[in-house]
Amino acid sequence: MRFRSHTSITAAIAIAATTAIGGLALGTQPASAAAVLGITATSPASTLPLGGTFTSTLSITNSGDLDSAASVVTVSLPRPASGSAAATIGRVFTAAAGIVCSTYTPRYGSTQKRCALTPIAPGATRIIATYKVTSPLSIPFVGVSASYSATITAGPSASAMMTFVGSGPADLTANLVYANPQTVFSFGAVTFNGSAVNNGYSSTGAFHWTVDLPAGATSVVLNPTDALTVCTVSGTSIACDTSNVANGATLSFSGGFVAPQVGVLPISLSLDTLNTVTESNETNNQVSSTLTVLNAAVEFALSRQQVPSVDRGTVFTRSFTVTNNGDVDAQTVSLINRSVQFRFVSSSDNCHAYVTYSGRPSTAHYQGVTCLLNTVPAHTAITVAYLLTVPTTVVLGAAADVLTLSATSFQTPTSVTTLTSSTTVTNPVGGVAPTNLTLPAVTGNAVVGTSLTTTNGTWIGTATITYAAQWLRCDGAGNNCVGIAGATASSYLVTAADLNSTIRSQIAATNGAGTTNAASTATSVVIGAAAPVNTGAPTLIPGLESQPTFAWSISPGTWSGTPVISFTYQWQRCDLAGTVCNDTAGATSSVYVLQDADVFSTVRVRVTATNSGGSTIAYSNVSPEIDPLG
Repeated sequence: MRFRSHTSITAAIAIAATTAIGGLALGTQPASAAAVLGITATSPASTLPLGGTFTSTLSITNSGDLDSAASVVTVSLPRPASGSAAATIGRVFTAAAGIVCSTYTPRYGSTQKRCALTPIAPGATRIIATYKVTSPLSIPFVGVSASYSATITAGPSASAMMTFVGSGPADLTANLVYANPQTVFSFGAVTFNGSAVNNGYSSTGAFHWTVDLPAGATSVVLNPTDALTVCTVSGTSIACDTSNVANGATLSFSGGFVAPQVGVLPISLSLDTLNTVTESNETNNQVSSTLTVLNAAVEFALSRQQVPSVDRGTVFTRSFTVTNNGDVDAQTVSLINRSVQFRFVSSSDNCHAYVTYSGRPSTAHYQGVTCLLNTVPAHTAITVAYLLTVPTTVVLGAAADVLTLSATSFQTPTSVTTLTSSTTVTNPVGGVAPTNLTLPAVTGNAVVGTSLTTTNGTWIGTATITYAAQWLRCDGAGNNCVGIAGATASSYLVTAADLNSTIRSQIAATNGAGTTNAASTATSVVIGAAAPVNTGAPTLIPGLESQPTFAWSISPGTWSGTPVISFTYQWQRCDLAGTVCNDTAGATSSVYVLQDADVFSTVRVRVTATNSGGSTIAYSNVSPEIDPLG
């Protein structure tokens, strides 16, 4: 650790003029006549032992021919950081008799003593101050030092250095960490890092150390960063010899091996096993750790809930369960249920219809269902269900299908499981009443004065199916619904009677086998229309120039109010103050090309916001003066 010092401010020393002597002109002296000041600061001949004391003497000498002028010596004293090893160094600065020194302590940097000096006669030496330094009783590392410097105005500088040496034994501290997680898979590579830090007071000298790996480990390697360290691999043990580790220094190494088998495996680091190094602490240089090695194989089990028979024109549920009995998470898991007879409807999982296309024009060929499970964790079962339809056109009899499960990442070996089965398709007596596959959907805003629209949803059943709509008024939670008289079209105009209620659409699907009703989800609670309110003023968007032929545009600003809000625009030509404005004929777009008539005027835009609650006007900012083209 070394302390920094700051150079003091310097100023020229004035040399006084005298009268003529011995034929010399008045006001002159011989060229060699001058005051020459030199400054010295003594340092110890060698390093200071722990607890040792040295007093440095700071003195100044005039080796010139004339008295020196009054001057200032600035002494920069070390100011160590709080908590550093050198913070315990004792320091005493004492000004000599007749010398007055002031103290300046900056926020950062060295403390300064500024000592005023009266003139010094030729050949005279004057002691300025003494600086007593006491070494601390304990120092973690060799080389801790304290220094100070002194500078005389318009003159030389000097510095003194005190270096302290510690004493005591070495102290090796061992560390061992895995560069990869502490869980690996059989036949997987394991890497580790180790280190030994000497936190003592002296170098270790040569010592012996070993790293022991699990029995059966292969591809054993160890690479020390210290070029003077020599290691020999013998089976699963690594023996090393290091010439020395200086106090404060670190010996680092990295190694690796291939995990031999499933289980909990030990790995250990032993330093100074022959006790060749005198240490202050002999208990902190052996480290051991364990590594858990798992089976690297995925073990899949696949089961399926199979429906033995289904009717044409119906919907049924198929489910399957994937179980990973291995120790490794199965990655990129996918499943394909190949079936040309059945069609995919929906699923709460990542499943979708498996469709291929061919021919010109392209024709869709339904091949079944594909599901992406992505990851199946080790020792975990995942169940997936989806809906299938049985079209009224499918062939009666056994409909065979195949369920194939695969996982393609980080398995040994890759797991592929296949199930083959069939479901008997029957023809229902009297047909099948409509079955809803997806609910009707309502679009639009639940606001008095706006319109809502409904879809029929999707259905399956014996052809032909017809649809009829009925709008329902429900409570705020979407329950206790009643039909709205006369509301049987596909759209509905929300009225004041619907205020604070919710709205549903109900579709009745009918065929020769019966009628089935399905209702949409409820809208939000109906609210009254609120006219637009401008919350952020419209803003002009300038073109490249404020000249004719350049296009400007308008941002409508921000607005609150009942959706949906629409905007219309009217560009206006104004005087230079922007206070007298008139509409510009035909300028009703959000973009306006400046005209010759706008020259020496300004422009602004009137924005009108409209919704079911009414209309509100807001004005944009006024443009700068429009310049002539050219």
